Formats: sequence, structure tokens, C-alpha cells
Amino acid sequence: MPIVLVIGAWHVRNERVLGSSQFSGSQAVTLYCWHAAGVEAAVRGVEHRRGARGLGCHPGGWDDLRTTCPSWWACDADEPLADGASWDEMSRRGVEVLRAHPRESVEVYVRGPRPRGRGPGTDTVRRFLGIGPSPLLAAALFTWNAVVWALASIGAVVGLRSVAPTRRTGRS
Repeated sequence: MPIVLVIGAWHVRNERVLGSSQFSGSQAVTLYCWHAAGVEAAVRGVEHRRGARGLGCHPGGWDDLRTTCPSWWACDADEPLADGASWDEMSRRGVEVLRAHPRESVEVYVRGPRPRGRGPGTDTVRRFLGIGPSPLLAAALFTWNAVVWALASIGAVVGLRSVAPTRRTGRS
């Protein structure tokens, strides 16, 4: 229960301070610059990076809006990364792309882990650590992700296959 209060309080804080109840702007970036960009790339028959650029996503991420700032973003705000309405608009536009191309959306999601292994998680960790592109980091994160999914799958199979013990009522 306490975690619900903390998360709920953060949503309320974001609504008051930023004007958006999103938990984090990263969900908007992932939706728009990863998922919607993948769909846009599939529709146009180009690689993911070109699909992302076509949506106005900077290849290096959203840390610096001075180099690339979409026309619909509040680039002239004092702190453009703290503009909740811009994050909401990014989410809305991402959903709009996915809804406009349902077949391609399904195809992108079905392809799944292979393209995502090099996806936004690697870029986020790389920027957090302050390092350049690293195949070793990508391999380590992909391996970690594969191990976590494998253990989760094994746990699900074991849990679903186990037989629940029967209760004895004490009656003869």
C-alpha cells in the first residue's frame, strides 16, 4: 500500500508542477521515438533510425533540445524538458501513429526482443553512464534481459504446472 501512495503522490506532484500526470517523460519518448518510429519506419520501408528522424526524434535522445526541437514542443520555455504539455503531446502523437497503422504496429511488436535489444534501454544507460556507443554494454544489457525473461518463463511454467496441495479437513 505505501508504494501506491508514493506513486500516486508523484503523479499528483507532476500534475501540479509540470501540468502532466505522466509518471515520467521516458514513457512518452519510448512510445513516440521507439514504438511509433518503428511503425513509421515499417510503413516507409526504411530503417528505424530514419523513421525516428522522420518523427523529429534526435538520434542522441531528448537531453538537449537545443539541437533538435520539434515544432510542437515548447522549446522557448524556461525549462523545455519540464514542460508537461509537450510530453503529453509526444504521447498523443505516438498513439496516433500506432492507431493509424494497426497492421504495422502489430508487426513491430511481434518482432519484439531483437530490435529492442538495441533500443532505448541501451541508450538511456549509456547516457546515464556518460559513455559513447558500446557493443559491450548492448551485449551485457541484452544478456541481462534474456536471463530475466528466461527465469520469469521458468517460474511461470513451474508455477502453472505445480499442483496445489489439498487441504485436509480432519474428517474421516
